[in-house]
Amino acid sequence: MSRPYVNKFTLRGLKRLYELWPVVTISAGDIVLIASSTAWQMNTRDITVNKRRKPINERVDLLNPKSLKLAVIQYPPRPVPELHSIYQTMDAEHARRARELEAIRKTKKKRS
Repeated sequence: MSRPYVNKFTLRGLKRLYELWPVVTISAGDIVLIASSTAWQMNTRDITVNKRRKPINERVDLLNPKSLKLAVIQYPPRPVPELHSIYQTMDAEHARRARELEAIRKTKKKRS
């Protein structure tokens, strides 16, 4: 005797078809794993979504570095004071240029 037709694409149909439970469970687990992995990667890696925030290579403390990896196989990160001073110089230069551009914009507004 054959089973009556069951719509497999509804929750009621999935409750009755026990052989599909492992597939649905594994698929749901994959979805959760992919979503959580994506969120974790975006918060800990050099992926910049917010354009107003500096990238992670400019936000990292170069004088006291920490690894973002789960397991560090090679040597731990060492302080890089030269790069730190270069980034400070770059920040000062960006701030100076921003002040110059703001002054130029103000003089253009006064002329019009």
